[in-house]
Amino acid sequence: MKTKLALIVAMLLAVGTLMGAVVLAGHKGGENHKLVLHLNRTDKGSVNMTINNAKNVTKYYDVGNVDIEIVAYGPGIEILKKDSKVADRLRGLHALGNIRFGVCKNTMNRMKLTEADQLQDSFVREGIVPSGVVRLIELQEQGWRYIKP
Repeated sequence: MKTKLALIVAMLLAVGTLMGAVVLAGHKGGENHKLVLHLNRTDKGSVNMTINNAKNVTKYYDVGNVDIEIVAYGPGIEILKKDSKVADRLRGLHALGNIRFGVCKNTMNRMKLTEADQLQDSFVREGIVPSGVVRLIELQEQGWRYIKP
């Protein structure tokens, strides 16, 4: 139990340090920032953290200064299904115009999900990629900053 508590405290300190570094680095400016968020879990904390991270970064840098892709695979795909409890929040993110989704085709095949029948809205279906992990690698190779909420 003490080990778990120590791990949680260490993770919270790391997140606080990261957020502090972002604030100290300044914002806005002419640079276009590129952020990829990794989502492979469905627990409420991970989902909310991912959505909130995307919204907060967009507010901080302004919509025109940041591109964000949320790459979902494994259990993370559950939030992109039509019956997702966060469907409205995801539509709101997408409506900002700078947030897209990378949806793992390997996971879809394993879960026997069809695009039109089970994934919500066209903005999700447009983001299907062959492999979520490969998409994360490719975006990082292109200079995107990787965050695992």
